[in-house]
Amino acid sequence: MNKLKRTLAVLLAVATLVMALSLCSCGKKISEIDVITSEHYTVSAGMLTYLLYDSYYYYVNYFGSELMKLYFGIDTAVSLKEQYSDETKKTTWFDVFKQDAVDSFCNALSLCEAAHKAGVTLNDVDKKYLESELGEIKSMAEENKMTTAEYIEFIYTDGVTEEDVKKSLEIYRLANKMRYKDYSDATVSDTEIENVFNKNKEQYLCRDVIYFELVLSNESENNTGIKEYAEKLKNAKTEEEFKNLAAEFLASDICVDKKKTVTSESFQNNVAEEEKTDVDEWMFAEGTVKGSTYLYEGNASCVVYMATSEAALDVSVTKDIYTILFTSDVYGSDEEMKAKAEAVYKEWEESGKDMAKFRELAAKYTTDTASVYSGGLYENVAEGDLIDELNDWLFDATLENGASTIIKTSFGYHIMVYSEEGEPAWKVPIIEEIKDTKTTDAVQYYAETYKVTIIEGNIKYVKGE
Repeated sequence: MNKLKRTLAVLLAVATLVMALSLCSCGKKISEIDVITSEHYTVSAGMLTYLLYDSYYYYVNYFGSELMKLYFGIDTAVSLKEQYSDETKKTTWFDVFKQDAVDSFCNALSLCEAAHKAGVTLNDVDKKYLESELGEIKSMAEENKMTTAEYIEFIYTDGVTEEDVKKSLEIYRLANKMRYKDYSDATVSDTEIENVFNKNKEQYLCRDVIYFELVLSNESENNTGIKEYAEKLKNAKTEEEFKNLAAEFLASDICVDKKKTVTSESFQNNVAEEEKTDVDEWMFAEGTVKGSTYLYEGNASCVVYMATSEAALDVSVTKDIYTILFTSDVYGSDEEMKAKAEAVYKEWEESGKDMAKFRELAAKYTTDTASVYSGGLYENVAEGDLIDELNDWLFDATLENGASTIIKTSFGYHIMVYSEEGEPAWKVPIIEEIKDTKTTDAVQYYAETYKVTIIEGNIKYVKGE
C-alpha cells in the first residue's frame, strides 16, 4: 500500500479537518502564492500545505494515534495549531510540521537546480509513475464519491489543488534522481576503505552464534527443571551436544513451548556502546572463543547462546548484478509487464548481449530510480539482501558470470544479469558509509551553491486546521 492509501486510512480514522477558505486575504488562491523559489523552480503555499499534511499523516499512520500521543504528545483528534511542541516558546505542532516542510522543499529545490545543471530530467518512466500516483488519487476520489478536486481538498485542506500535488511529486522525483545519481557516481578507493576500517577495526568483526530459548512455566515447580536444562546447555562443549540437549528438552514434559528451535545467526560488532546488552558484551569479549556459551536469565525465559565461530571479518562472497525492473504502476497488468520485460530482453539479446546496450535500456525502461544512473548496476549484493526468488537465482552454486534471465516477483518482472563477484562482505558497510557521506556532502554543497529564497511574508498563507 503506498503513501496515499495509508494517508487516507489515517485520515478516515481521525477527526474531520476544519477547512479554511480557498482565497486568502490577498485575494489569491494558495496555489497562486509563491513561498519558496529558486532559479528554475517554485513552491506555492498550496504545495507547502500539501507536504505538511502528507508528512503528518505519514507519521500518524506509521505510529498510530496512541503512539503519537505517547511519543510526541500529539492528539490526532485535535488541531495541530492547538497543540504545543514547546509551550514555553509557544511553538505549535503545526509550526513544527510547517518548518519541516519548508526545510524539505529547500533541500529538494537545491537538488533540482543541481539536476538542471547536470542535465538530469524526468523521463517517460518517471512521468508514467507520477501519472499512476495521481491516478490513484482519482480512483480514491471515485470510491468516496467525490471529484478529484474535492477529494484533494478534503485530504490536504481547502485550496490545495491537483496541480499542487503534481508539482510537488515532480520536484521530489527529480530531487531523488539527482541524489541517486550522486550516490551512483561516488567512487571509493582502497585507501578510503582502509582509513575507515583502521578507525575502529573491532566494529567490523562478525561471529556466528546458535541460541535456544527455554520458556519458563506458570507452574513454579517446573521452572527448577527448566533452569537445570538451561545449565546443561550452558555446559555443552560442542554444537552437536548443544543441539541434542535442546532436542531432549523439547521432548520433555516440562517444555512449555515445543515450537522453539535452535537458531543460527551471524552478528556484527556494530552495536553502539551505550546500547549494548550483556549478550552483546559477551559475544565480542576478549575471552569469548568458539564453543563459549552464555546463559541469559529473564523473567519469562532463559536463553542460552553458543559461539560457533571465532570473531573475524566476514569474507563471504558478494556479487555484482545488473537489473531492469518493470512494475505495474508504470507498465500496467501482469501480462503487460511480462510482455515489456520480454521485449526489452529480446532487444538486448539482439545486440549480442552487449552490456553498454543493457545500461542504455536500463536507463530508459527501469522503474527502479536508484539504479537509473548506474545502468541497472548493483554492486556487492550479499546473500539474503534480495527477495527470495532473486536471491535463490543469484546464489545458485552453478551460476556463471554473464548468466541472465527474467524473474517474476511480488514487485514485478526483473531482467537479471550476473556480472561478477564483488568485494568481501566486511567491506560493504564501509563502502556504503563512504558513498553516503559523499552524497550528503554533495547535498550540502548544492544547498550552499544554489540560491533558494523563502518568501517569509507569504508563509502565513500556508493553510491548516
